[in-house]
Amino acid sequence: MSDEDYQPIYSPQKIKFLLKRLTNKRPKTAADLMNAAEKYFSCAANTNLPNAKGNPTPRPWTLDGFLLSANMTRSDWKEYKQQAIFKRVCEQIEMTIRTQKFELAATGAYNATVMVRDLELIDKSDMTSDGEAMAPTVFVRKIVDTDAS
Repeated sequence: MSDEDYQPIYSPQKIKFLLKRLTNKRPKTAADLMNAAEKYFSCAANTNLPNAKGNPTPRPWTLDGFLLSANMTRSDWKEYKQQAIFKRVCEQIEMTIRTQKFELAATGAYNATVMVRDLELIDKSDMTSDGEAMAPTVFVRKIVDTDAS
């Protein structure tokens, strides 16, 4: 592949955002955490992704994307969620991300199957009875010949 054929994966704005987040400090207060989320949502909302047909599609918001932008890890997030001062803000951030994905999947902007899996909307009912696997019920139909008398 020549240099002329090179197509960058990220826009210059996204690269600038990614480099800037490396210097971000972890949020220290609930307000800092909400501000970090608002920055992430704003940046993600302003950078579309091309769909399979090449048309711009809204970027799905993700918890991992937010954590990267806030210079946090998943274990940091778990710690924040357990602290009383961050618990409500963490729930609001998760709800906002989930709502954005659901609403855009419902309108057809995203592949609904992928979003259903990601949002864990699949019914995973346990089909057992007292811990035992249930066997399929077999119905036998008896045919009665009324002329054979």
